Amino acid sequence: MDKKNIINLVDKVINKCGTRNPYKIAKQLGIDIIYVGFKKQKGVYKIIKRNRFIFLSTNLDEIMQKIVLFHEIGHDLLHRDVASKIGIFQEFNLFNYRSSRMEYEANMFAAEISLPTDAIMEYIELGYTSEQIATNMQTDINLVALKLDILREQGYKLNRQDYSNKFLKG
Repeated sequence: MDKKNIINLVDKVINKCGTRNPYKIAKQLGIDIIYVGFKKQKGVYKIIKRNRFIFLSTNLDEIMQKIVLFHEIGHDLLHRDVASKIGIFQEFNLFNYRSSRMEYEANMFAAEISLPTDAIMEYIELGYTSEQIATNMQTDINLVALKLDILREQGYKLNRQDYSNKFLKG
């Protein structure tokens, strides 16, 4: 799915659910969240007998739980057909989008739904750095950098951003 379609999908989800809260979105979409004490994994999306689940690590702080939850919701909305065939998405590095098109798409979904363009642009106009934006929006700098790259590709005059491919590793 291309960026434009993901952005349109995010708009539809926000309009349908009336929120950007990942817990409320998951509930409204009929996705059950199960908390698991994973040692290394942060989250897993799985379909079991037509029921959709996100297994979310209890070992994450609140900010990271939301990011992982958005990412897994992205898999549900973008890749449910694949998940129903393979049963489970393997552990992956959230921002290692070069390893998989599906991971990149789920990351884009997470960045787009969690970081409203108008809020990002307001911070930029105030002269905030990516790090300051991440702090103020209570998210990770890598998610902000990905969102800024999406905005650049939409025609906004922004500098290219670097982000870590090992952001959620172990």
